[in-house]
Amino acid sequence: MWYNDFFTDKNANDAKQTLIKEYLKSVKKLKPKPPTAPKEVTDELLDRFKNVRGGGLVFPYVGTGKGYGALVELTDGSVKYDMIGGIGVNYFGHGNEAIVESSLNSAFSDCVMQGNLQQNEESLEVMEKFKRVANLHGANLDHVFLTTSGAMAVENGIKMAFQKKFPADRILAFANCFHGRTTGVSQITDKPYYREGLPDTLKVDYIPFNAESAVKHLEKHIARHPGKHSCMVAELIQGEGGFNVGDKKILQDIAKCLKKHDILFFVDEVQSFARTYKPFAFQMFELDEYIDLVCVGKSTQVCATIFKEEVKPRPGLVSQTFTGATSSLFAADVVLSEILKGKFYDTDKKQGLNHKYFDYLSDELSKCEHISN
Repeated sequence: MWYNDFFTDKNANDAKQTLIKEYLKSVKKLKPKPPTAPKEVTDELLDRFKNVRGGGLVFPYVGTGKGYGALVELTDGSVKYDMIGGIGVNYFGHGNEAIVESSLNSAFSDCVMQGNLQQNEESLEVMEKFKRVANLHGANLDHVFLTTSGAMAVENGIKMAFQKKFPADRILAFANCFHGRTTGVSQITDKPYYREGLPDTLKVDYIPFNAESAVKHLEKHIARHPGKHSCMVAELIQGEGGFNVGDKKILQDIAKCLKKHDILFFVDEVQSFARTYKPFAFQMFELDEYIDLVCVGKSTQVCATIFKEEVKPRPGLVSQTFTGATSSLFAADVVLSEILKGKFYDTDKKQGLNHKYFDYLSDELSKCEHISN
């Protein structure tokens, strides 16, 4: 990538390192503190958001853009702990030095967004790393298609599955699943009020999550609609469904049943990627041999559908004016490179220590008067 040559120039590299050093000096001073601005100022800002969006923000705060680690500065002058992390987006926390440097590097690229007619080297680097991570434990996934949102990564995978299995026109999914809110994917997401007023676009059959009867329900749907299911779209760990972690044996039995009936197994890891004992949850559950498609996003900053050669779409089925911002691609390269180093997954000891700490934290917080669950 050309910026490597650019920063071999001593003046350019010194300027970049000075900028990073001064930035870190500033953000590392952040300490938790209460609001300093009058409440009316914050209320006015939130009202402006509400008016321009057509609805209020989920939580009543706005960030200044300054943050470090778990700490975030808000426009009311307070500094608070971020206990949400963008729902899995801020994988390395706020103001991470490597991510900041990647953003600076991306600023010297010739375009802000990359897509179908403009792909630079970093797009290729990221796609190849996605593939390497996906195949670390025996999966046989061949191709990667980048996109800008998790819902679109799911949409693209569904289109590939339908095209491969035409004229099959049904989808299988777990009860209480969440896969996005587009016109198509909202039909799979098992929350009827998310699709209020929308026309029915997909035929979906649900099976219970983590139930010993799951395969029996699956077989019943298949018998009722023989040859009509293109794929099963599955979260292996449910988020909106209630933080439900899949059962390894049940998931493996489902995967075997799908394979027996020649139904594609499409795993949605937009939420779960990089958040379990292995990079992918399907790797943790030892489902590698059964996976036909998988989608990722959030922590990787760009989203992707990763798939086998057998489901490769014919020309014209999927295309993106934007596959990702150049800054997002540079950040994704950092995230995937760190994952490939293996330091997050080398032993279970670190994860065990994390669980021990959070069990302790949970016990202590439960003693607080206004905290529950």
